[in-house]
Amino acid sequence: MALLKEEPLVVGLGRVAALQLIGKVAEKVVMRDGFLKEVMGRELEALVPVVEGGMHHLKNEVSRAAVKAMASLSKLLRKQ
Repeated sequence: MALLKEEPLVVGLGRVAALQLIGKVAEKVVMRDGFLKEVMGRELEALVPVVEGGMHHLKNEVSRAAVKAMASLSKLLRKQ
């Protein structure tokens, strides 16, 4: 039974880490030109729904990380 309680925690922390990584990459790409910026621009269509889903997550940590990642993606979108 204790394992079942830990599994959602690990999944939630994994989502937080993934959302933080998306946000960090987007922040770095905003300041640069080139290949990485083009790739992130093409992938926005796929990334936005994933990040938006995290914004509605029940765990506060996940939703906070998603909001920050969405802000970073929005900056990238404005710079495109």
